[in-house]
Amino acid sequence: MRKNLYKCFTKAIISAPNPLKGAVNFVKSIWFVLFVLMFLNCIKRAMINNSKNIPDMFYGSSPEIMKRADYLRKNMTLFEKRVWFRLRSNQLGVRFKAQHPIDIFVVDFYCHAFKLVVEIDGEIHFSQKDYDQGRTAELNRLGLKVIRFSNKEIENDIDSVIEKIKGYLI
Repeated sequence: MRKNLYKCFTKAIISAPNPLKGAVNFVKSIWFVLFVLMFLNCIKRAMINNSKNIPDMFYGSSPEIMKRADYLRKNMTLFEKRVWFRLRSNQLGVRFKAQHPIDIFVVDFYCHAFKLVVEIDGEIHFSQKDYDQGRTAELNRLGLKVIRFSNKEIENDIDSVIEKIKGYLI
């Protein structure tokens, strides 16, 4: 289908009478052809990505959520920093993103290759269990696995937390 569309379009350009004259008009027509070819290439890439059904790693996050993630990334809690120190720079063999935007949420850590979300629950999470359950359900609906750790788990035995995370990376 793409080849037929491309052939039809190029035939139309080649066979169309050229009302443009002179060097300036020639340059304009070259730019137009380049624009059309870039447009067709974009359509081709979109069709390939859609055929592979590869989701956007941000799952349609808005610019506001992106800004919020940036702010949270610059202001991580002590326990998030401890975990991030062990996850960053592909230390577990895969890439994790800190304070990553997904849909309307900002998750603490995200591994796109395994669709794994790691959440660090501080004191506030004890009073918002319903919200956390709904958030986890929504992330699961997007096809993501969510694992949660409390600040106490990180403080008492961060090595076992990292081992549990590694267990999801198989």
